[in-house]
Amino acid sequence: MAGEFDNIVVGLTSRVILEPNSLALLGISLLVLLVGTLKRKRL
Repeated sequence: MAGEFDNIVVGLTSRVILEPNSLALLGISLLVLLVGTLKRKRL
């Protein structure tokens, strides 16, 4: 499951790099990463 989550993060990051205008997507991906990290600590 962690591997799939990492793949999603990498995919979002590559999209942001390819599309500099999608700063909103970058913010969302960072938020998702933060939430995922908090969930891992609780589990």
